[in-house]
Amino acid sequence: MKINTQISASKISLSKISKHLQIFTESEGLPNHYEAVRGRIQ
Repeated sequence: MKINTQISASKISLSKISKHLQIFTESEGLPNHYEAVRGRIQ
């Protein structure tokens, strides 16, 4: 069984934490996750 976690955030909230998300996803080796967020805030 796989557990999925889903969160909700506004564009403003994502914009505020965008740089932190970029650093975190790059350090985890998941740059496409950041690109998905970046696409949502543009």
